[in-house]
Amino acid sequence: MMDNPVLISAFGSYSARSLNDLPEEILLHILSYVDLHRNVRIMGYIPDDPPPSPPDPYLIKDFTANCSSLRNLALTCKRFAPLAQENLLYAPVLEADFPSSASGFASSRIFGLILRFIAKPELKRHVRKLRICLPSSEPRLAQRDGSECSSQDPESGLSDDVLEEARQVIASLEIPQYWKEIWCARLETRFIRTSVALLSALLPQLGDLCISENKSFLDRNWMRRAPLSRHLLGLHHQEQIPSLPGLSLQLVEKIPVVQSLTYLKFESQVPLRLEGLDDFPNLHTLDMSLRIRGLPSNIIRRALETFLTPEIWPRFRNIHHLRLDFEVRTVGIWQITERTCMSSILQAFRNLQSLEYYAESSGGKNPYRSIRAFPHYQANIQNYPDMSSPLDLNVANETYWDRNIYDSRTEITDYQHLVDGLVHLRPQLESLHLPGGFWTLPGAVRKPLPRFDQFTRLTRMIVPQAAIISIKLDNMRFDAVSSGDFELSPSIALPPMLQQLKIFDADTRFLESIWLSEFFSEQRSYNRWQDLQCLEILLGPTYSDHDLEALLARRSDESFWKQVDEATFEVLVGRDAEGPEVCVDHKGFTRQSTSTSGDVAPVRRQSDDSG
Repeated sequence: MMDNPVLISAFGSYSARSLNDLPEEILLHILSYVDLHRNVRIMGYIPDDPPPSPPDPYLIKDFTANCSSLRNLALTCKRFAPLAQENLLYAPVLEADFPSSASGFASSRIFGLILRFIAKPELKRHVRKLRICLPSSEPRLAQRDGSECSSQDPESGLSDDVLEEARQVIASLEIPQYWKEIWCARLETRFIRTSVALLSALLPQLGDLCISENKSFLDRNWMRRAPLSRHLLGLHHQEQIPSLPGLSLQLVEKIPVVQSLTYLKFESQVPLRLEGLDDFPNLHTLDMSLRIRGLPSNIIRRALETFLTPEIWPRFRNIHHLRLDFEVRTVGIWQITERTCMSSILQAFRNLQSLEYYAESSGGKNPYRSIRAFPHYQANIQNYPDMSSPLDLNVANETYWDRNIYDSRTEITDYQHLVDGLVHLRPQLESLHLPGGFWTLPGAVRKPLPRFDQFTRLTRMIVPQAAIISIKLDNMRFDAVSSGDFELSPSIALPPMLQQLKIFDADTRFLESIWLSEFFSEQRSYNRWQDLQCLEILLGPTYSDHDLEALLARRSDESFWKQVDEATFEVLVGRDAEGPEVCVDHKGFTRQSTSTSGDVAPVRRQSDDSG
């Protein structure tokens, strides 16, 4: 449980007769295990359940349930109370609501927390991660041009006493006067966004922020939406305050979150205008989850115009780690428009050191109910009805899903095409994570394989087996292929500076493959990758637990183990249990996860040669 070396050292040197005798640092760490899923919840995932879309109501409910557990723990011992409170505030999930009356401010999730911080300012530093769920029940907020508020807009119904109470709260904050003027002026027209800006402005240690926008909450004129810095600070595009001729960089820098923010995730239907990224000097990781499923192609193309404009590319120069959501529940069935969307977004990021495409887990790669149960989905890839529809669909509906999903798996989910779109990143990319999940499913023909040998600084790769060994099934509709790289040896495909290679969703065939044998042989005989440190193999759901147990006990695959014993690098073998919530930063360390590789066993290390 205690994987922190400092805590292990402290615990080992301290003699405690009871839990209450332990140092606060250790107690705080122990109490953090009351809520095991606080990190993945911030990222938008439901622990132990298939993620619904949208997941926000479930996330809020899960957070509230864990808050109750921590509050109950705080009541058991006076010493536990402040520690439980610190854990509770570490990663809150909040719905951005507004009070219905002045007396309801304390029960409002956003303003209630603000009032709590005003009463006890020392609590603000405990908030390190935050997820804001913009409300799903409110209609879009119309852009204000000085005209009266629409009677159909719920925010126009805010009573004068609520607005006055909010102004008094703002006046009591220890923030510069010009920000008080800005936010007071915005209350009448953008109450919710202003309250979110107020909360984030008070958090000096906030490092990870996720903002989830619901479809019904998007502005109608989304092409004129505020740049990122103004969006987070509750301002509108090109807004000017009477006492302030404009918003300068100096004013933005006065807000603590601008300095502390390092990880930002947006979940929205169309991309935000991201010109303000360079206002956040320490923001190095951007995570984008675009719910483009079902959007018309012309809307998606218009949303991408910003990313294809070279004049704005320098504004993204601070982003070194980019994560893109490739889950079917978010993107929808992959077609040309969806794939072009993701490729276009990448063109704006010219300084990336790490790129991560994340998709469904290997165990949930088929989000549609097949007429044959998993894992025998590969035996029949013709009929995949909608997951929300009954299994006894009529023939027409089956034909529709057969055509769309089959075409997607055959023509769109192509790793070679995906990697070929990264030409501009070849000189500097250091870490690359290709998508698994739906992308690993076979199509009507074999798919060509990508080559990474032109990535001159690529040291870490996380790829599915399907990206290095092209799948060929006996019942494919088309056996013949026109052209392409369908069999690439490791010496041709892999980058020259490779240090760490993780292959997930592997099966029995991989352990016996020519590709793996050549990998071991090339390194043993020619030291092909001079800096190679580790090979990690994660076996997917088609590899049974019984077989994995036998493999790790060396009761099977004798030839594989012989190659492992002769290897000059570390080899890890385990279960593929990674999900899309796992985040690997540009330095190669796993973060934002409570479970990473499942039961991974080190089966050989370099140090084994000593002695």
